[in-house]
Amino acid sequence: MQLGIMENGTVRFLETEPVFSASYDTIVIGLGTAGAEAALTTAAFGLRTLGIEQQTAMGGQSTLGGVHFQAKRPQNRKFIPSEVLNNHHPDSGAGLLDIPAWSSLMEQEADEAGLDVSYETIITGVYRNGNIVTGVRICRNGHSRDIAAKVVMDCTGNCTVSRMAGCQVQIGRDFDHGQAAISKVYVFQTPSGYRPSYGFFRENPSGSAIDYSSAVLGTAAYTLGMYRNRKRSRVLMTASILGAREEGHVVTERTVSLHDCLFAPPTEHPLFHTYTPLDLCLVDEDWAFENRDVQNWKVLCGLHNFAYPSSLPYETILPAGIGGLLVPSKHFGVTHAAGNGIRMIREMKKTGYAAACAAKLAVEGDLPLNRIPYDQLRSLLDKGGITKPAKRKTVNFCWGGTIRQPSWNEAVGALKHDIVPAGSWIHKPKTGIGEKAAFAFFTFWEQSERLPAARKKQLADRLFREMQSAGRYTGNFAIALGLMDDPRCNDVLRNIVEHPGESNPNGWDPLIRGAYPNRIKALCLLGRLGGQDSIPAIRDIVFDYADSFTEDLTIPPAERGKAMTGYQMFNGSQEQYQFAALSFALFSLTDLLKRYPDGSLSDALRAWNRKPFRLIAGKRNFDCAPMLREIITKRLP
Repeated sequence: MQLGIMENGTVRFLETEPVFSASYDTIVIGLGTAGAEAALTTAAFGLRTLGIEQQTAMGGQSTLGGVHFQAKRPQNRKFIPSEVLNNHHPDSGAGLLDIPAWSSLMEQEADEAGLDVSYETIITGVYRNGNIVTGVRICRNGHSRDIAAKVVMDCTGNCTVSRMAGCQVQIGRDFDHGQAAISKVYVFQTPSGYRPSYGFFRENPSGSAIDYSSAVLGTAAYTLGMYRNRKRSRVLMTASILGAREEGHVVTERTVSLHDCLFAPPTEHPLFHTYTPLDLCLVDEDWAFENRDVQNWKVLCGLHNFAYPSSLPYETILPAGIGGLLVPSKHFGVTHAAGNGIRMIREMKKTGYAAACAAKLAVEGDLPLNRIPYDQLRSLLDKGGITKPAKRKTVNFCWGGTIRQPSWNEAVGALKHDIVPAGSWIHKPKTGIGEKAAFAFFTFWEQSERLPAARKKQLADRLFREMQSAGRYTGNFAIALGLMDDPRCNDVLRNIVEHPGESNPNGWDPLIRGAYPNRIKALCLLGRLGGQDSIPAIRDIVFDYADSFTEDLTIPPAERGKAMTGYQMFNGSQEQYQFAALSFALFSLTDLLKRYPDGSLSDALRAWNRKPFRLIAGKRNFDCAPMLREIITKRLP
């Protein structure tokens, strides 16, 4: 048998014969949102279950923030702790408890279900027999024990167990493995009840741990000060554990991408369905570093306030090539882009419940986890209510009523208007289809993905004809063609980049407060579709550090408050617009140089990247030059 251990960030395997001091049907490591659900449910199913947690209570951020108020015991709850643990109100239910309320509810349920729990305990090794996980080594108070299990669940959220088991892990986005971070820093009390809220912060991905901690503490202090003075509200806590929005993702038997969520049919064997926004929080809009689907969604379409349906198959909690192990929690089998949406408390509970159902069938039927009959699994999933269809079947607005997607004619008509921030028209439905251009852009992208070749050509030809006579709105049609990967948009896109803003004699790059300018979108698309004649204009932007290209994008201080109200994409600083333009220009230029090699230009770029690039975001000032240099060093031919 092999014991996988972690030494200085590297996993190695030792040949050993363990002496197991105990044996369980299921061991659940990490009792946060997913793990608490998994452990409580497997225990309720009658499986002998051990829950292991390095903190002092289960439930993760939702229970360890020091929230002290009275809550009442929910009745007749069999499997899912569910919404009552996050949305309960002191005036509902029966049976008064003292606090912390959320954690106390879980502890009481654990006692009733017979769940064994070991707090302040860490995992130091994972046992494998061949490629089957058979147990773990734990350490508590300096003492180690080896414990066997028929099924092990990694609910750590950061792949700790999966790494030791030898699973492959993907970190962050493809280009630089950059990850998005968040801290859940406070809950405040209002007349309508108790509401958790979030303190978002962006930080340089290359920053140190000290930088990260300073950013978190600064965010907590700011948000507490802001909400402490809010009328009729009272701050209840600052979270004692900092929430990472994203860790690694285990490579599973099936990995779901953002593209799958947007365009693939629902899986035939779902664990659950959900409907969620693309909730990335990055370094001041560094979308150039993300993949094409994220760029289309965030930059070209501007769908910041829209959500998409997802259908998650069972294989997303089965690690590829490793048996005896399940991987619910936020490190399950979704990509970086999709995972930034499918990581909410509701979805994580669903992964935990689904893993418990799978464990029950595997243990009671003595079956491998990848051989469980789906009809039996579905019966349990239905009983828990997690296979209910998503509230919407197509891309639509995050909140409020469903909005009808434009027809071809309506979408074409929508592009004959200046593009305003997506979402502002939701609250003013009488202002007309012209403000729905973001949804129109998505219509053309979606049709490009779904239509047969002949119909796709018919739609692209229509856009091309409209582009030739659209006047001021020619740029909008060029971007729509770019979303359909049609290179006939190149001349217009190049013209916008060569003559941005008011310098464009045709007015193809209007400045619309709160929306991405066409010049940024054009830079993005020219890297994909542009020809050799696009290189000079983009080269000039790079060597000028995008100074001239973005000098008219600064929002005057007197206007910034108004600009930021209602979906402002940047906070109005020159540096942020410049960083966005420069990063997109570098990606596009290196893409073009791969297709049209130019040794002298490549050499000049390697010399160019020695200059620092300061980016001021809020009160933080950091050098983004390492990120920009990485584009050159990784992508130049």
